[in-house]
Amino acid sequence: MASEVSEKHGYVMVASAASGEKIWARGYKNVFGMYATADRYFIGLLDLMARNGLKSVAVLYENSSFNIDVAAGIESWAKRFGLKVAFSKGYKKGKTDLPDLLSEARAVNPDGIMLSAYPADGYLLLNLMEQAKYRPKVVGITIVSSNPNFHKTAGNMAEGVFGPSQWEPDERIPFPGTKKFILDYKAFSDIIPSYHAGSAYASCEIIEKAIIHNKSFDQKKIRDFISSYDTVTVIGRFKVDPTGKQIGHNPILIQWQNGEKQIVYPTTMQTAPPKF
Repeated sequence: MASEVSEKHGYVMVASAASGEKIWARGYKNVFGMYATADRYFIGLLDLMARNGLKSVAVLYENSSFNIDVAAGIESWAKRFGLKVAFSKGYKKGKTDLPDLLSEARAVNPDGIMLSAYPADGYLLLNLMEQAKYRPKVVGITIVSSNPNFHKTAGNMAEGVFGPSQWEPDERIPFPGTKKFILDYKAFSDIIPSYHAGSAYASCEIIEKAIIHNKSFDQKKIRDFISSYDTVTVIGRFKVDPTGKQIGHNPILIQWQNGEKQIVYPTTMQTAPPKF
């Protein structure tokens, strides 16, 4: 809806929290993405699985646009890395569908299970695994796994879980302004910034640069500047394709180890090596 309003009135918008695929196929000229798209969320985990000799993956996903995009990306990238997609199936309601779906996935004995769903179903999957006393070598879950309270809520079942993140509030991340942003945000709000906060800040940076460069609020000039802008923000690289889709930024892969969230991919940003 926000993107449609932006187009209708000719306003430029940097979408700081959009990662689905459909928005970039609608022919918009004034809408630009900040996040890596959903199909790229698990590239890091699939790469690590292949490098560590793991062979197969099962994909579970909620039947909604974003989660379908994530699942399609897992299947596509798994094949590129030489991994077998041993099982892939969507569902409508987690409480009624996930128990049987997990049993079906378990039957093919995959090295890893990846779930793309909203937080409640992420916790549900771990509860079902705990009840079944089942745990594959790899578990990857979207969204909820990046929450700073994930381990506190999920308990020991959170140990070893992988998840994609658009950015992490770690001062060791080598992007310009990252350390200052984290410190300033904590001083202002008394909380650690999430990747949503980082993305919102970076989006404002992009708009600000466009206005200063053009010395104007002219929306066409701002749009033209952003469409060709290639830079590095506090959350990473910014570069869009002709549709406005983000192609410069890549997700980080985190893993919970000993109750702490660690960055395990890419290796240049590792705070700990991955554990399988």
